[in-house]
Amino acid sequence: MNIKIPLFLMLAFYSFLFGQNDSNTVDYKKNSIQFFLLNDISAAYKRHISTKTALRIQIDFNSSYSDARIRYDNNSDPNDKNEYLEKNGNHNIYLFIDYLLHKNLSEKIKFIYGIGPLFEYSFGYLENTDHNEPRYDDLTYTSKVSAGLNLITGIELKLNSMISLNAEYRVHGLRSWEKNDIKYNRLSEGRWESYHQYKTDTWKYNVNYVRIGVSVYF
Repeated sequence: MNIKIPLFLMLAFYSFLFGQNDSNTVDYKKNSIQFFLLNDISAAYKRHISTKTALRIQIDFNSSYSDARIRYDNNSDPNDKNEYLEKNGNHNIYLFIDYLLHKNLSEKIKFIYGIGPLFEYSFGYLENTDHNEPRYDDLTYTSKVSAGLNLITGIELKLNSMISLNAEYRVHGLRSWEKNDIKYNRLSEGRWESYHQYKTDTWKYNVNYVRIGVSVYF
């Protein structure tokens, strides 16, 4: 998906918006630490370089696990049944470097918009164990490295001189390089195993959910 033209138009519009004189400047301290705890675990350091602009370094981490017993029945053939266990785990680490722009909507509320590079490293596994005869087991290890561009928009609500609440929305464009290592075992009727590896190179476009957090200024 080619997003260069809409990105250029959005950046041009917001550059004009934030380039206007701001007569209602809120006096924020220059440094802040941010925490986002809803939907992701995230921590960031933000440094204001003017009343309208800031730089931010942010690290996100999320992880998921699942353990399921899955049963398959073919209604047209009573003898066609299958049951297997599936275990799955995924871990993702993101690094964002954001250039942020601020527009004071009121004394307490700021509109925020920004852009910057992002980097992702993720790893995980998927294990399936078939309980029918002959019994099989396959295990897939996955690792992925990604790099791309990140767009941010959101609102900041000042509670006092030190604390504010944040709501942000992100759009990502990423290129990913992924490697999968698959080990396949037969657990009965003469044990044997095989090993396969394949790599993929993909582009993807993500629209993320709204993230809620808090900023502490110092």
